[in-house]
Amino acid sequence: MLRFFSTSYRLLPLLVASCLCNLVAAFADEGTAVIPDVAATVNASIASDEPNAAKDKLGRLILRDDRPENARGWVVVAKTTFWPLCYEALDHLERARELVSEQETVELANELDKSGAWLKLAASAAMTDGKAGIVQTGELLSEVSEQIRKGEWARSDEETQQLITLAEVCIAKSHVMRAKRSNKNYANEYAGEAKKASTQTTSKEILQGRQQANRAQFRYDLEQSSRHLRVAKTYLDAGAKAGHLKFPETVATELQPLPETGLEQIGPDEADALVPTDEYARFIEQERQRLAKIFAAQ
Repeated sequence: MLRFFSTSYRLLPLLVASCLCNLVAAFADEGTAVIPDVAATVNASIASDEPNAAKDKLGRLILRDDRPENARGWVVVAKTTFWPLCYEALDHLERARELVSEQETVELANELDKSGAWLKLAASAAMTDGKAGIVQTGELLSEVSEQIRKGEWARSDEETQQLITLAEVCIAKSHVMRAKRSNKNYANEYAGEAKKASTQTTSKEILQGRQQANRAQFRYDLEQSSRHLRVAKTYLDAGAKAGHLKFPETVATELQPLPETGLEQIGPDEADALVPTDEYARFIEQERQRLAKIFAAQ
């Protein structure tokens, strides 16, 4: 019983984040939700696509947006509110990586616990239905943390490092899945525009309005896809730095910021070139399976 409360206490911040993320998801279709009588403002934060975008001390993009106008007594929860948390799992995993060599078993177990919780949250956000290997990796981290506490973890330090890289690959996969979903949604809408125009008796003004709305939605979806892919690359870079990943040219090539103008006029094929989600997805799944085999009998 004591251990249950101890574990729950360590994961309390994650549980709070999970509840807030669920709240965001509940109102995602509406775009923004407002909750009265809360004396706080949660800023919607979005990655800047500027070439000179601000970076943190580790060289990662700082994901933020302009502060909303003050609305005393209200909290504003928007669809992109939790972009600032996108590196939280990476921080825990890299801290765990440091602890492996320091032989700090208790703290290492705690960091793996937290990382496992973030993996499960990432799987939920990507709507994997438990079929992408992300949840399973989160459960593996929880099992390993328990074995470490009991002194039963018999794997080498290098294998523990590979486990951490597997977790980073899985977080990257969750971001690429979300990037692919945004691209697919628009591609379907884009392909249907010509058919709608030819099969429906609709005024020119209404058709133009639909096209403008589709283009605006496309720009938003493509920007979100680009941000997810760039965050995924940050996680992959950590695994490569540890010596466990070797990128093909399509992944090694630096991702470029999206153009500031003309984005609404391009088609799905051009979008795929700007945000190469398929190449990333193939590489990530290949590496996930390779690393997972190391722990298949775990």
